[in-house]
Amino acid sequence: MANIFQNTAAAAKSVTEETTGGSNFAIPTSGAYEATLQLCYMRQNANKPSNTDLYFIFKLSNGFTWNFPVYSVLVNGSATSPDKDGKIKTNYGFQTATRLMTTFTGKSLEEAGANVVSKIIEVYNFDMNKNVPTTVDVFGDTIAAKGIVGLTRKIENKKASVDGTWVNLPERKEVAVLSTSANLKGQTYTEILENAEPVKLKEWIAANTGKDWNAYQAVAGAANAPSQPKPTGSSVINFG
Repeated sequence: MANIFQNTAAAAKSVTEETTGGSNFAIPTSGAYEATLQLCYMRQNANKPSNTDLYFIFKLSNGFTWNFPVYSVLVNGSATSPDKDGKIKTNYGFQTATRLMTTFTGKSLEEAGANVVSKIIEVYNFDMNKNVPTTVDVFGDTIAAKGIVGLTRKIENKKASVDGTWVNLPERKEVAVLSTSANLKGQTYTEILENAEPVKLKEWIAANTGKDWNAYQAVAGAANAPSQPKPTGSSVINFG
C-alpha cells in the first residue's frame, strides 16, 4: 500500500504545541490520563474526498473510550495549504495528528504511513444511523500504543439549525477537548524532538486539573434566537 505521508517530513518540522479539537460524550473531569491508543485509521473526508481524515480511538485509564477524529490531515494530498490570505501554512489537522502520532508511537506520520494494514472495525454510518462493519486502513504502529492525554471538559450550548444557520440553545452539553498529549515519560511533542526534560505536561496539569472550560452562553428568548456571541474564555494553556 502506498505511503501517502511519505512527503510530509518538512511540514512536520513546523508543528508546535497547540490546543486541539474535541468531540461529544459523557465527559470525565479535566485532567491528564494515561491512555491506550486502540488504533488509528484513515478515511476520505466526507465533504471533500480529496482530503484525508484520521480517527484515533483511545481508552483512558478511567475506562472512558474516546473516538477522536482529526479532519483534513492532508488537503488534496498535502500537509500544507494556503490560508485566506494565500500564505502557505501547515494544516491544523496535520499538526494535531503529528503530535498524537509522535507522542503515542514515537514515529512521524511519514514513518507510521509505511506500516498500514487493512482491518474490519465497527464504524458509524450516518446514512444507516448505526455502526456497521467497515474495512479501514489502520496504522499498524498505533495498535495498543500507550501515552498520556490532557483532557479538558468543556461546557457549551447545544445547537440547532435555523434557516441553515447554527444557533445556540439554552440546553447545556459537555464536550471533551484534547488539549495536549505526551509519551509515558511525560514528554510532549516538542520535548520528544528536543530530547528535553518533561516540563510542559506538569505545567498543564497544575493549571487545568479539575477545571471545566465554561463556554456556555445565556440564551435570551426562544430557543431559535438567531444571534449568539461566540464562546469565550478557556482553562487551556498554549504550549506554542
